[in-house]
Amino acid sequence: MKRLAGMVVLVILLVGLNLGMSLAAEISPRDVAGSPDPPMKVAQEPNPLLLGHWGCIHTTTVSKTGDKFKEPIEYWLVKREDQYGIYFFRNKRGGMKTYRGWREWTLAGDRIVTEVGVSIFVKDGDVYYEWKKDPPTKMSRLE
Repeated sequence: MKRLAGMVVLVILLVGLNLGMSLAAEISPRDVAGSPDPPMKVAQEPNPLLLGHWGCIHTTTVSKTGDKFKEPIEYWLVKREDQYGIYFFRNKRGGMKTYRGWREWTLAGDRIVTEVGVSIFVKDGDVYYEWKKDPPTKMSRLE
């Protein structure tokens, strides 16, 4: 009986730790209401999988120090009439800086590309977030 109780406590702790690393939505429908400002550039119509609200916890590495940080990342790609817009959220290095708002990034079929090093792309039916040289992180649909 003590063994079973110990296992139950262990399971509860592991579930609690896992929930602590889950992603709480930072972008709301109110944030993406109305027209995107600025709208995105469109080199090629997007893969429909990219549309909607996506998020992940991305591990980024500081190149100078090798320090690793878990950063919540979200985006919401919308189409309004004949324009696309992407609302982006990133909480950098444990809250040192927060990026939030509409971005003038480029849609290129299976990819969303930027000049700053962010790439969001579709591979094998999944959506991934990539920052510079960090390994890509699989994203999950939110809402």
